[in-house]
Parts: sequence; C-alpha cells; structure tokens
Amino acid sequence: MRRKRIVVSMAASLLLVASTAHAQIIARYDANAGEDLPADAAALDGTFSHDNGSDAWDGSGFGDGKAGGAQVIDGSYLRLQDPGDPRDHGQGPDPSNRKLYFTKDLGARAALLDTGVTLNFRARTSPDGDDIHPDGGGPIESYPEDGDGYVLHNGGKGSIGIRQASGGLISFSFTDDGSGLAMNPLNGNVITGDANTGDGTANIVGGINNTEWHDFHVTIEAGGEGTHVVNVWVDGADSPLTYDVTAGNGSDAGGSYLALGVGATPESGAIDIDFVCVREGLIDPIPRSRVPTSTNTGILFAALALAGAGFLVLRRRRKLAAS
Repeated sequence: MRRKRIVVSMAASLLLVASTAHAQIIARYDANAGEDLPADAAALDGTFSHDNGSDAWDGSGFGDGKAGGAQVIDGSYLRLQDPGDPRDHGQGPDPSNRKLYFTKDLGARAALLDTGVTLNFRARTSPDGDDIHPDGGGPIESYPEDGDGYVLHNGGKGSIGIRQASGGLISFSFTDDGSGLAMNPLNGNVITGDANTGDGTANIVGGINNTEWHDFHVTIEAGGEGTHVVNVWVDGADSPLTYDVTAGNGSDAGGSYLALGVGATPESGAIDIDFVCVREGLIDPIPRSRVPTSTNTGILFAALALAGAGFLVLRRRRKLAAS
C-alpha cells in the first residue's frame, strides 16, 4: 500500500498538504518499497520513463550490476547514483549507469512554470554509495564521507526539476562542495543553454548540511530580473528565501514534465529522495511557528483530519486561470 503522507515532515516542518480542491496535485513520487522499477515505459513507481538521452541506467540497484544505479533503500527513500563512467573501468558497454534521468509527464500544462507551480521535496546528498569511477579513467575512489553533490548541466538539468512545454527548465541539485542546494543561476531574462553551475550569478540555499534530510517548499512563477522568481522555505521556515533565476533550455521529453536524475556523463553524484510533490498554483506553507504545540493528541488528530478533508491548511496566493 502506498504511504499517504499528509505532512511534508512532521518532525521538521509540519508543512501540511493542501486540499485537492484548492491545489491540485499533478505529480507525486513517494519512494515506497518496490517503486524502483527499471522498465523503460514505466520506471520507478510505474509513472516515470528513463527512455531519453540523459539516461544510461542498467536497471540495477546497489550490490548488483554495474557501479551506481537506482534503488529504494529500506523501503523508504530513493537513491540515485551516477558513479562517474564505469565504461572507463571495464564495466561497459551501455547501459552503464554513467548517467540516470527519469521523467514524469505533467499533462497539458504548457506554461506551468510561468503561471505558477509549487514543488515540495525532502532530500539529501547520499551519505554513502558505490565507489567513484572517474570519467576518463584513473584510480577508482572511495565514496566521499561528506557526500557527492551534482552540478547543474546541459541547459539547467539537475537532480529535481520541472520543464514546461512552452520552453524552460528549472532544477535543483545539492552542490559538489556541500555548501547547500543550488538552482538555476541568474543569467539574463531569456531562456538559455547557459543556466548551469558556473554560469551567471549563482543561486544557492546555504547554511544547511547536505548529508542531512531537509524539507524544501518551493514556488516558481514568471517574473523578476531573470525569467522566473523562485521562493524557497527550508525546514518549515517562517519566511522564504527569494531568488531571481534564468530558466534553461534543457529538454529530454515532449511536453511538461517532472525530472529526477543525475544525468551528466562527465560528473558523479548521488542523491537520496524521500518524496517529491508538484501542485498547480502558488501555495504558501504554514510556517512551523504557527503550528500549535499542544501535546493533546485529540487536538492533533482533529487538525490532521481537517487538513485531510480539504480545509485551508495552505492558502493559495492567487487564483490562476484554468490551464
């Protein structure tokens, strides 16, 4: 049975899920046991595909097949690891796990990023993984103790991202140096292929330990100094961090889609994903400081029941035109 979380993280942030009447959930991945299917036409939980140019997954998890792979760990979270390029270490040919990239169709929402979308995810840089097999050869390296982050690459592709069919990709990845969560840089006000790590002005959510679990509540809409404005609430913060970003032109599937991956051959990296949820519209979370601290379980369960019934747990910032 699929887990039905109605909170983003009870312990950390208590960001309650909005009612479907006020914020339609258009994509969700929960990383339950068995939701790491390798089939091209129905990967992960059966709703993703990895039949694209940024993927070379051999269908394996860890401890079997080639180094790296994709696997739900302890029936609880998905680990994606690109170990470098195993082909340069006698583990060829493709599929070789030199890159992994999964996409989930988001339906007929051509301007989803422009009109407004809310993204929730709980993730971390993997604290352990298979050995690193450097691209181009050289000595195999032990997986680093402080994790192995990932760069934004090839037109704004990252570990978790949303692309809209009308053009534009905005993604998020934990940084290589462990300094935080990176998103598209600010590099002009038109969609560009130069929306990667090292381009323009970097946008990094800092002050976090990348190998610890964190809850991110994100809203995206057109505007600002770049192509879009991104607001990020971290671990139930009372107010968001705001960034002007430039959408990338990366594309691996038709239409609008949610992407999960580590999809660059020259790189290595590993991310753990507890869940990802995408909703239409701009939805502010209830800040942690406004969640009642009463230990009365009756009050708590009543509050959760109201949330599940569709009351105003989260508020919509503005009514959007029908897509």
